[in-house]
Amino acid sequence: MRHSIRPVLLAACGLALTACSVSVSVGPEASKTDVERAITRALDSIGQHPDSVTCPGPIPAEVGKSARCELTSDKLRIGVTATITEVDGTTAKYHVKVDDKPMS
Repeated sequence: MRHSIRPVLLAACGLALTACSVSVSVGPEASKTDVERAITRALDSIGQHPDSVTCPGPIPAEVGKSARCELTSDKLRIGVTATITEVDGTTAKYHVKVDDKPMS
């Protein structure tokens, strides 16, 4: 069963996703695909399943670097930011923050 992101996402983002982190394997950068999958996993961890997540490209594997991405759910477009918070060898941790309001 698919759950709509909108009802829970806008209410829970400040609580669940503000502190959410996801780890992925990286080289000198986190690939576009890895970032999109990390965001999707973060949403899955709170029971929300976006229709899609799209990011513009890779993120250098450096603490503080981020990507501004977009997710879609039930025809809504919502901005999301993935920021690298820790790099340990070939593993990077992301902080995922979903915007409080859908994009216009």
